[in-house]
Amino acid sequence: RKLKELKVFEGNDPEAKRAKIVKKTKWLLSISANCIVVIIGCGVAFVLLEFGHDILKITGEVEGGLPPFQLPWYFGLNSSLPSTEANASSIANLTEPIGGNGSPDVVEIIQELGPGLIMLPLVSLLQHLAIAKFYAGPRVMKASQEMIALGVSQTLGSFVGSLSVTASFGRSAVNSTSGVRTTFGGVITGVIILMACAVLSPALAFIPTSVLSAVIIFSMFFTIDYNLPYFLAKHRNMDFIPYTVTFLLGIFYSVESGLILGTLIHSLLLVYMSTKLKIRETISEECTIIRPNKGLFYPSIESLRSTINSAAESGKPVILDLSLTAGDLDYTSTKTLLSTLTAVEKSGKPVAIVADLQDVQLMRSMSTKDWRYFDTVEEAVQAVREPPV
Repeated sequence: RKLKELKVFEGNDPEAKRAKIVKKTKWLLSISANCIVVIIGCGVAFVLLEFGHDILKITGEVEGGLPPFQLPWYFGLNSSLPSTEANASSIANLTEPIGGNGSPDVVEIIQELGPGLIMLPLVSLLQHLAIAKFYAGPRVMKASQEMIALGVSQTLGSFVGSLSVTASFGRSAVNSTSGVRTTFGGVITGVIILMACAVLSPALAFIPTSVLSAVIIFSMFFTIDYNLPYFLAKHRNMDFIPYTVTFLLGIFYSVESGLILGTLIHSLLLVYMSTKLKIRETISEECTIIRPNKGLFYPSIESLRSTINSAAESGKPVILDLSLTAGDLDYTSTKTLLSTLTAVEKSGKPVAIVADLQDVQLMRSMSTKDWRYFDTVEEAVQAVREPPV
């Protein structure tokens, strides 16, 4: 992998013909390293089998040719699998007409899939977006575009008996270490797979599974940030929890379970963090200014309501500064907030609100009372200084 970066056998002049040829040769060997390893492993396995030494576990016979284009529920199990009574029964159940109209009963197939009908797309989507985000780096990753591409691939693939289409950590790592830099690499991979299915199926039977495992494991080494656990444990304890759960489940149980449980834990942590609202309270001789540090959602509104009521007990005007919410006000929190401010003003304490246009429009649509809205805190302070007319 690092061969192309080594400055050896190039000579002193980097522009010389010899240097360019050597550099191009090293680059070619570097990006085709995985292919070379597989070819060498395949050759070794073939020679050993020819001499009667069956000591390597190989992939075995692979069914050749391209699959037919037909309705998804007409595909049976892989006919290259060993013929057993259970396998024959499964094939019969999937391929023989079940309904009265001479076609398989799609509803019954859906019932047999059960929860997998929901879990499989969910896991597929999580893996796809996670890998796309990882390899996008600083560039913007359009999640909607990725989901459309994934959906189209799943739909078209079902008509040729494809397995569930999703991103793979292992295959993505192999592509990255092979020099792939754009999504067009998927087109090249697809063409190679079609050619392999059409003409190279006999040769694929001799690939040792240990070689395939080594290629995937070696490629994954370069996708791991080994300093990340230490950084999260030291600076971001909240993020360290879902990271650890996802990592351990992915290693010792399954990647799918790790992704699902890690996502659920992180979602719960986000809900918990939304309740931890930081409120800055500035008390002066003229008024009390209350400023929440982020958007207001129902789990966090209780702390703001308590702060407003405590400030109103001092007898000074209350200025609510919502300049940091940036339009993040949900319906329930806004309703509770307006009820609290109404009670404060009824007790004889003036109330002023600093908010952007979006928040002002929301509050006006939910309250018939004509609140005093301002663009800046300075304007609100000046307004509460003036005696009521």
